[in-house]
Amino acid sequence: MSTLGGVKPSALSRCCLLIACLCGLAGCAAKVSPPPSAGIAAAVVQVLVRMAPGAAAFDVDRVVREASRAAGVPVRYGAAAGARWHSLVLNCPDEAACTEAIQRLSAETALFDAVERDAPRRIPF
Repeated sequence: MSTLGGVKPSALSRCCLLIACLCGLAGCAAKVSPPPSAGIAAAVVQVLVRMAPGAAAFDVDRVVREASRAAGVPVRYGAAAGARWHSLVLNCPDEAACTEAIQRLSAETALFDAVERDAPRRIPF
């Protein structure tokens, strides 16, 4: 069996494969954010809203439309989180604008009887 620099070809190919995989993982792990510009939100915040009794909880288009109007920033639908709970994504020019948008959503008690910032939760081991 021939060798290349004293290393068997099968070991060399495994080494190259390992290096390629590690480089790929490093590229996936790198967080690259686009610079803020017109039309791109600089702050993206996810919130959970509970629809007030009598509000159209299952009309997703209406939930997004009303939330966008109330918040004063573009809103994207995340997912249903229960019978009356919805996950919404606020696209704001900055963090302060998102905080103000959440306050405006909270003030719309005819639509939402609860508005919470959705943050990752740590489960203790």
